[in-house]
Amino acid sequence: MINGLIAQTELYQGGTGDGFAVASLPETTLTNTDLSVLYQGGSGDGFAMGSIPITTLTNTDLSVLYQGGSGDGFAYNSVDVTTLTNTDLSVLYQGGAGDGFAYNSIDVTTLTNTDLSVLFQGGSGDGFATLSADPIVLDDFPRIKLAIKVILQGAALHPNAGETNLMRDDLRQNNLLPTTSPYGDGIVCDASVFNTGGSDGTGTVSDDIVDWVLVELRNNLNPSSVVTSKSALLQRDGDVVDIDGKSPLVIPFTPGDYYVAVKHRNHLGVMTANSATLSQVTRDANFLSSSFNTFGTNARVPIGNGKLALWCGDVNSNGNSQFSGANNDSNSIKDHVIADPLNILGFITYSSSGYLNSDVDLNGVARFSGTQNDSNLIKDNVLIHPNNILGLSTFTITEQIPNN
Repeated sequence: MINGLIAQTELYQGGTGDGFAVASLPETTLTNTDLSVLYQGGSGDGFAMGSIPITTLTNTDLSVLYQGGSGDGFAYNSVDVTTLTNTDLSVLYQGGAGDGFAYNSIDVTTLTNTDLSVLFQGGSGDGFATLSADPIVLDDFPRIKLAIKVILQGAALHPNAGETNLMRDDLRQNNLLPTTSPYGDGIVCDASVFNTGGSDGTGTVSDDIVDWVLVELRNNLNPSSVVTSKSALLQRDGDVVDIDGKSPLVIPFTPGDYYVAVKHRNHLGVMTANSATLSQVTRDANFLSSSFNTFGTNARVPIGNGKLALWCGDVNSNGNSQFSGANNDSNSIKDHVIADPLNILGFITYSSSGYLNSDVDLNGVARFSGTQNDSNLIKDNVLIHPNNILGLSTFTITEQIPNN
């Protein structure tokens, strides 16, 4: 309750000769709060009196709420001077040494977005009562939550033995993934996210990270207009997740009707066929499935098992994939390989290593010619594309996302 009178009764009551006194709060108001003794021990139990003097909520100085002693295992807990415009409520109580008390804290918050859950709860028959506040949100921040699935053709090629339904994560295994997104929005993840099994090491193989992707929200009346975007991480099974490497993607933006597009640095992007109402309620977008419609024609490439993937081969990130002709992607690979400082003799058969746009199959190596070279992957796609009726090597695969 924000205004009016608050009647707070017993916060704690001992019993059965345990030496604890009844601690209570009289009826009070938020404009002039007189919080009396919260706890007082006795009978030589080693507990100190903790109290709060008369105070106001405009400038609150909350001193020691509780302090144990004599090796009883209870921690000292206090709250510094604060105001309601920027409230930092740290640990109010913390037990220890198996005493059955729960750890309860509230992160930095403001009254415009406050989620106050249980402040203290005893247990194990310790005689303490539960003191809690139901979760409350005074002004929830706008956000959109998405559960996107997408596959990168390059990472799906040459799958590991026994893992035909998973993309390879060679970039992660070779410690080549950057912690900063390559899409220019400055988003950074913790390096532990790229550990096997994720940051806590307990995730499944299918949840290990393949690479970064970019998710765009586009205007429902003009899909060529990007209203916001956010970098995200791609798991081996195709799940697009937030920067913790496991949670559904949350985009801090006003809910409404939008098209959803997914892009990658050297694959052709894809976009939903229609706009959809997006909000804080998770919305699915399964670009793996042929039953999920996308904008344009042949925006994805079949990879078997009824799944579709993003076309690989947009090495120069211009929205096209070309094997030959002006500004073709194959030449971009050649130029990179020849210019590699470690390619002292300038061989076109040289293999460049790193986190490279020229690395079409995302194995950490860019090759213009030779075994499993990246140029041939572009040629193969061009020749098999359904719109290339004449099978011309000069055909251009165009990204099926509208642009201004």
